[in-house]
Amino acid sequence: MDPSAIIAAALSGGATATASELASAAVRDAYSRFRAVLIARLGDRRPAERLLEDIEREPEKSDILVLQIIRDDPDVINEVYQLAVRLLDALQESDASPVKYRVEVTRAAGVQIGSHNTQVNTFSVGEARVGGD
Repeated sequence: MDPSAIIAAALSGGATATASELASAAVRDAYSRFRAVLIARLGDRRPAERLLEDIEREPEKSDILVLQIIRDDPDVINEVYQLAVRLLDALQESDASPVKYRVEVTRAAGVQIGSHNTQVNTFSVGEARVGGD
């Protein structure tokens, strides 16, 4: 995944997670540091804060901010990227991650997706049917 996609994912994920009560202290701290660096690096504080507030309301707009960061110098991009990775790690470790599983299940039986689940499967013995025949 390229750095701009990681920065956009962290921005969107952090905004989404911290808007809910589910965000852990680690996620809140990581997002707060990430947010502060973004505001500092974007220059004019008030417009940067407004842009972040817009993204926090509509996380899918995070690409707009990422484009402004990418124009910056490589050191800034690297700093923001490192903070984005830390934020995504914190999101992954918490239950506040907006996207925890990406699963595609086709023609499956006895599948359960999620965390901390219990499932008991009973498959009958007999003639097996494959497909819709």
